[in-house]
Parts: sequence; C-alpha cells; structure tokens
Amino acid sequence: LFHEMQRKLRADVVSFSSIINACGVGSAWQMSLKFLAHLRVYDLRPNVATYGAAIAAVERGSQWSQALALLKQMERDQCHPNT
Repeated sequence: LFHEMQRKLRADVVSFSSIINACGVGSAWQMSLKFLAHLRVYDLRPNVATYGAAIAAVERGSQWSQALALLKQMERDQCHPNT
C-alpha cells in the first residue's frame, strides 16, 4: 500500500498518520515506528495525530518503553500532547 501511495500520491502527514494508525490496528507496531521515522525522508514533521497513532500502536504491542520514548521525542519536536 505504501509503495503504491508513493507512486500515485504526494505523501503528507495525514497519509503517514493513517498508515501508522493502520499498522497499530494490525498489531504491527514495529512497522508503525518505521513509518514514523520515514516521515522525515519527505521533510515532514509528525504532528499530535501522528505521534498519537504511533503511541497507540506501541501500546497495543505492550511496548511501554517505546511509548515513553515517543513522548520524549514529541517534547524534543515541540509537539505537545493534547490529552
């Protein structure tokens, strides 16, 4: 799906957030982190929704240390949680 998106669509934060969310729903938390990292290849910055989707994905995988690391990364990116 992602490779198809690359060929036909212009990647944006919304599309990455959707993919990251789908990875989390599908219990593919590792893949969600890869997409989060790949976002920067397109010179895009994750927003609250993007981080929220990634945090939810790692939580579903019981990866609490990853969730905490993402919260710290949000702080470094000056992206403030809304809940």
